[in-house]
This record gives sequence, C-alpha cells and structure tokens, in this order.
Amino acid sequence: MEWFIDIPERYGLSKTMLEEEILTRKNVLLESYYVANEIEGEVFVRIKQLRTPIETYVDAQVLPNTILIRLVKVLEAVNNEKTLEIVYLGELGVPGKLPHHHEHGYFDKNVEIEWFNDMLKRLSVSVEEKNSYIEKVRKNLERMVKAYEHSRELNSEILVTIEGESEEVFGAFITRIVGIYAESLGNLYICFIEEHARGNTVIHYFFRMGKIIIK
Repeated sequence: MEWFIDIPERYGLSKTMLEEEILTRKNVLLESYYVANEIEGEVFVRIKQLRTPIETYVDAQVLPNTILIRLVKVLEAVNNEKTLEIVYLGELGVPGKLPHHHEHGYFDKNVEIEWFNDMLKRLSVSVEEKNSYIEKVRKNLERMVKAYEHSRELNSEILVTIEGESEEVFGAFITRIVGIYAESLGNLYICFIEEHARGNTVIHYFFRMGKIIIK
C-alpha cells in the first residue's frame, strides 16, 4: 500500500485502520480487479462509511491497471445528479492482468433507453449526440450486460466508459465522460460525468441522462 497523503485527522481515520478494513475486503477487491480487466471498466467498492454530518465514505476505485483508495464527500445529491469531492489517499499494489473465468449468457438482447428529457435539456444534448449515444450503447452491449451482472454479484457500482475526452485548463485537468453506470440494485443508466482534478483532489459532477432497459 502506497499512501499519497496523510489521512485527515478530522475523520478519525488512520492508515492502520484503513489497511485492516481493506484486508477484510481482499477477495472482493481481487474479484473486482478481474472484472475491471474483463469489461475494461471501473468498479467502486465501499470500504468504510464515516459518521459525519455530510455523507462521507472511503472506497476503492478498481481500474484495469491499479486500485486507488479514495475519501469521498457527497456535496450535493438531488434527483438524477450529484456532486462529489474526492481525495485520493493511496494506491494498492495489484497483480498483472489475470483472466476472469466467470461465464455469461448469449448477448442477443434488445436495449431501450428511457431518457430523462429535463436532464438532456439542461446538458444541451443535441439530437445528433443523443443518437450517437444510443449507437454506442448498442455497440457496448456485452460490456454493459457483464457490468449489470457483476454489479449485483459484487454489491458494487460499475462504470463503463463509451465516450471521453480531457483537457488542461489553468493547471487543472478536466475530464468529460459519457458512460454506462450499473448500480448494485440492478439499475442501469447512461450518464454524463465531468471531473475537475487538481493534485490529489477531484470535484466530480455526475448526471443521469436516462435509464437503460435490457429486454
């Protein structure tokens, strides 16, 4: 475990405490790492919920090449949008890419999207952009179905990126992503995410644009 920064004292955490919590979830984290490689996505595993006035927790962001430990504060959550403040605390060592042997069914399925029109209007999504998102969702059907199944198995949230770009503005990196978000309750959404990163801190804006229905 490599720590990037000291743990903020106000949360009553310590490196030893978090390392113990992470160790208890070793099997879930390893399985999540296999899944992240299989679907070329991200798995979010909750590590510890903190008792604070504002919802705050520690989680693991499991990527195809590493596992990052984050302190996440929910600044705002209303309807189909939320704003998070994310501080990257450290990184776990991971094995090399390993095969994942979980079996899946045949992917001859139909997909429909129930769009949240108020959100599309707010984000100024054009008809052309909307149609391109529909096509990209269909092209990523296999990754999406696997994310849907694994999110329930792991009781974790999974993100599959279908479009993304980034730029540097005044020393901050801004990343914009359109992705498929699988919740542990079994719901699938197409979402837009914008992140503003400066150092180890990220402000994360998340918007659900529509619900994906697999038939």
